[in-house]
Amino acid sequence: MTNLRTLLLATDLGPDSAPAFAHARLLAGRFDARLVIYHAVPVPEHRFAHWAFAHGHEVWVAAERHARAELERQAESLACEHELHVERCSSPLDGILGSLRRHAPDLAILGTHGRGGLGHLVVGSVAEAVMQEATQVPLLCVPSRAPNPAGPYRRVVVPTDFSPASRRAFPWAALLAQASEAEVMVLHVVRHGGAVLAALPADLGRSTEEDLRAFVGEAFHGTRLAFAVRAGHVWERIAHADEARQDGLVVMATSGHDSFSDRMLGSNTERVVRLAPCPVLVA
Repeated sequence: MTNLRTLLLATDLGPDSAPAFAHARLLAGRFDARLVIYHAVPVPEHRFAHWAFAHGHEVWVAAERHARAELERQAESLACEHELHVERCSSPLDGILGSLRRHAPDLAILGTHGRGGLGHLVVGSVAEAVMQEATQVPLLCVPSRAPNPAGPYRRVVVPTDFSPASRRAFPWAALLAQASEAEVMVLHVVRHGGAVLAALPADLGRSTEEDLRAFVGEAFHGTRLAFAVRAGHVWERIAHADEARQDGLVVMATSGHDSFSDRMLGSNTERVVRLAPCPVLVA
């Protein structure tokens, strides 16, 4: 990946969607990319078609018209090439996945609402479902609590557990850092009292910044680098990394669900997406 040519922003046009739009606008301008903005107007399923296409038909037509007008209003602030797409569908998730297949973007951008507790475990979120289904498309998750970017990113935090899978995030982190002249901080988190994963060596707790530097190699050549080794819960230390709170973001890879607790609570990546106060790019 040497450039971003097409970005796709999927928005629900809710009151918490502004940060995702702001970051999409920032990236589109930074890379001179085409921005596709997609919105799905939810309608009843086909077995309730008489609601959507009989007496209530004008309601859904009005909702579609209102959504398009709102997208056009937001797009007035864009200086990049852009397209607006609004469609009615019974499943916003299916609509987003279909749009990703049609437009094949280099990067997808979604807002997240940070649902927590039992409600999240039962319902999940559209962003996490997209992350699980659209594995070939990198996804930038922007929480509703993220501040609108005042300018280019100043720091890119890249977590690694020394696994080959974690290297998938390196090219993306380097690309965004170089485009913003930002610093890359490579972060490794050691669980209290032992290794991060059972597959890793037992003496991982003695990892040093030199280990990180050797693992990274030339992946960030020409980019300002910093290294950090910290102890604690992996997802918590990544999600609350102070370096990414202001004008920064986290870029990380996911290896899916690798334990029973992960299947119940979500992978480390999903928990970072859920809790981080800054955007998280999942490669």
